[in-house]
Amino acid sequence: MKLSVIALNISVFGVFYSSAWALENERWSVGYSQGIAEYIVANGPGNDFNISCNENAEDISSPDIMIDIIGKKPPANSSVIIILDGIQSKFSTDQYGNIITNCHYCAEVFLSMWYDLKTSKTMLVQFSDGRSSQFSMKGASKILKHAKCKIDYFNKKF
Repeated sequence: MKLSVIALNISVFGVFYSSAWALENERWSVGYSQGIAEYIVANGPGNDFNISCNENAEDISSPDIMIDIIGKKPPANSSVIIILDGIQSKFSTDQYGNIITNCHYCAEVFLSMWYDLKTSKTMLVQFSDGRSSQFSMKGASKILKHAKCKIDYFNKKF
């Protein structure tokens, strides 16, 4: 009897937890900390897409794109392709697997993708090792509509 009550509590908690997770999952959100805005969407556990932008008027830095697919970031010294409504943006990664945004070409690609994010209906991310994930665009246009992301390469806010 006690075992069945514990099992019931675990299953009810599991249903509640997964339902709560589903409400937050697959919808764009934004959070702020010390002048940094993080625009985030998740597609299941371990699949996250995050763009961090410095919105501080005095400090301009490169935006960060952080993507995990199956709980891992992209392979080192490789490429990441972000496809928005069929339009591809290709980024390189450094020796640690971080997506590079602080070069002329990188800034141009980021800027184009940034504008496309605001109106796109579909998004697919592909890593060079074959991992890929679709990410929802639910709420993206509303969250990103007035978002500003400074790009240090151009010393401008977009």
